[in-house]
Amino acid sequence: MRDWFTNNHVRVAAINRSRMGVFVFAAMALLLVGPNGDGGPGVSSNDFTAEGVIAGNFFGANGVLRDDSSQDSFSFSSRSDGAWSITLYRKGKTNDFSVVTFDGRNEYAVCYNEYVRSASGYTSNTVPISQNLNIGFISEGGYPRYCDYNARIIWLALGSGRYLSQIKSNGIPATMPLPWYNEQYDLRAYGSSLAAESFERPPGLPSRIEFKRTMALDLDDAAELKRTGVNRATSQAVSDYQPESLRARKQDWKEGFVAGLYVVEETTNYGNIEIPMKFECIGFDPRWGKLPMCNFVGVVTNIHEMSPNLPFQPPILGHVAVHDARFRFLGLATGVDGISYTLSPGDSWPSRGIPGLVGKWVAVMVAAIILLIGYVLYLQIKSMKKHSAASRSQRD
Repeated sequence: MRDWFTNNHVRVAAINRSRMGVFVFAAMALLLVGPNGDGGPGVSSNDFTAEGVIAGNFFGANGVLRDDSSQDSFSFSSRSDGAWSITLYRKGKTNDFSVVTFDGRNEYAVCYNEYVRSASGYTSNTVPISQNLNIGFISEGGYPRYCDYNARIIWLALGSGRYLSQIKSNGIPATMPLPWYNEQYDLRAYGSSLAAESFERPPGLPSRIEFKRTMALDLDDAAELKRTGVNRATSQAVSDYQPESLRARKQDWKEGFVAGLYVVEETTNYGNIEIPMKFECIGFDPRWGKLPMCNFVGVVTNIHEMSPNLPFQPPILGHVAVHDARFRFLGLATGVDGISYTLSPGDSWPSRGIPGLVGKWVAVMVAAIILLIGYVLYLQIKSMKKHSAASRSQRD
């Protein structure tokens, strides 16, 4: 997960001065209406915790294993009201771990690293997590956007039942981003429908999913770049990559191309629910022919009762630089795809509303606007009095 957050750590940089006016406008609007929506679909109908291991492998066009492959141990918990939590422990990465949770409304994600970050990414130097600046994200909805690919496959296997049942009932082709792409920047993640078969017993988890290219789900190019999950380009590299990934999807991915396949190989019963014990997800690319572009294999090794005190927000164990994507105003000219602030031990994740720092900005700006309006009214009254006095003078 460290690699994924390395590619995204620029999202938590301070908002530059050229966008401050838009930022203040966005914050003022949110003071009145709050973040959009009332939360998204959740997961599961019974409480449980599952533990296991997952390996994510990426391949070159010649089938050679790439160096960004990874292996994690994990813990997944599901609560009957739709909340879920995933913790990943990366093999061979000191004490690093990541947590992504959904509390029924918001997704929270944080990556705790002992590796020190520089302007260009992570270095080989380490410090305790409590002393490092860690990376966090918040977004709305039940799909895990801000997390490692391995975490998404775990969610697909153990926590996607309710989400899939809801997107299948929309009357349009069921779709979600392909979980092995970073859908914030790679637009190949979109434009595929899914055909899912689910277990009859709760929590209705999928037993098989086929992801198939469906051109009817395409949007015009400008709208593609404004999809909910797509972030505005902040570098020339991203500015070049986003349209290129869109071109590849629209031109190279033909109608009906099978972009991926998820299958459950073994299951077990825990109480009255059915839970996968071994699952695999394979992603394909037309350039690779019949060879897989990636595959993920997960094995559940233990299932037990979920702790009644399990929080569905990550712990704040050090300074966390947060990118809050609930505050998106991409319709404005310059675009705002989130706000940034820092949380420290003792702080709480803002579940709704505007964090204190933004609230202070809003209070200052509202006071300034009131003073400005008062000053304009004062000048108008003064001008009217002057004009009235001049008129009387002329009559006399």
